[in-house]
Amino acid sequence: MYNFFKILYIIPMVVPSLVVFLMWKWIYAFDTGAINQLLRLCGLDNLVHSWLGEPGTALAAIIMIGFPFIGAFGLQFLVYLGALLNISVDICESARLDGIKWWQNIIYIELPLLKPQMKMFVMLAIINSMQSFENILVLTEGGPGKSTIVPALYMYKQAFTYSNMGYASAIGVLLFLLVLLFTVLNYKFVNTQD
Repeated sequence: MYNFFKILYIIPMVVPSLVVFLMWKWIYAFDTGAINQLLRLCGLDNLVHSWLGEPGTALAAIIMIGFPFIGAFGLQFLVYLGALLNISVDICESARLDGIKWWQNIIYIELPLLKPQMKMFVMLAIINSMQSFENILVLTEGGPGKSTIVPALYMYKQAFTYSNMGYASAIGVLLFLLVLLFTVLNYKFVNTQD
């Protein structure tokens, strides 16, 4: 049964990200979106928004798609699962014999042992956020106005919408240097032992 749930959780990894973004575009839709329908059903009509159509909520809505517990990304799940399975049973048993509660086991044993993986994913998320723009391109195309423009999308639009290849190349070089800087910082500080 345990393997069945692991497989069930990993199946969404094979779904193309475009399908996921289109699903979230439907969830955020003003008239037919699941969030607004749920708010209307609960009688909270004053909280109904055009989540992707208002400058104040568009970027937050896009960020929430990438939030670990909402987006349910498979790679992070596999790495954390592998790290948790690698924790020695002897450590948990000896803590249990000392009278530790289940929540104390999570806070004082499991989370500190998962710290290297957490640091790695924070740095990878920062690096990925500089390079990624496909979700914004599909959901808002940088709008409303310019409220969701990110550097990679700006580079893409300069290159393929306005045909400013030189300017787009300069932006690409700057993005490369920033990613290189974060990679060096990741290597230097995250991979060190505490």
